[in-house]
Amino acid sequence: MPTIRLIADLRNTNEISELYPSQHEPAFITKNGYDDLVVMSMATYEKKMSLIEVNKKLNAAETQLNNTTPLVDGEGVFNRLRERIQMMNKPDTSPDFTIDDIHKIREYHYSVRQTMTVDEYNAYRKDSIDKLEDRIIRAKKEKMQAV
Repeated sequence: MPTIRLIADLRNTNEISELYPSQHEPAFITKNGYDDLVVMSMATYEKKMSLIEVNKKLNAAETQLNNTTPLVDGEGVFNRLRERIQMMNKPDTSPDFTIDDIHKIREYHYSVRQTMTVDEYNAYRKDSIDKLEDRIIRAKKEKMQAV
């Protein structure tokens, strides 16, 4: 329950300082019978300010949620992260695309497959084959242009 005190009580600052830190509610100070000031402990003030900050962040998140593209499920996020990590770890191949490059690619695909489910592997395999075919076609075109 909030405390209501007269402004004349502010003269005795030691009493106010000792009284309000023990309370969890702010104290209302009146002047001539009208609300004038609010006094509260630092802990109460910090708690109220942190609640205001949390509410601001929740409102901003809700606004962002309503104004942006739909959410992505967690599995989709992790799949995209896996793809990015795999792209960073892909083996380098020579411009001539030798048998050693094929072995590097094979080892790379084997290491990537270790953590995949069957469905993930089938989708990855199809995507990888398409990309590899494109890469081979480009390498052949480059060789033809060089000749």
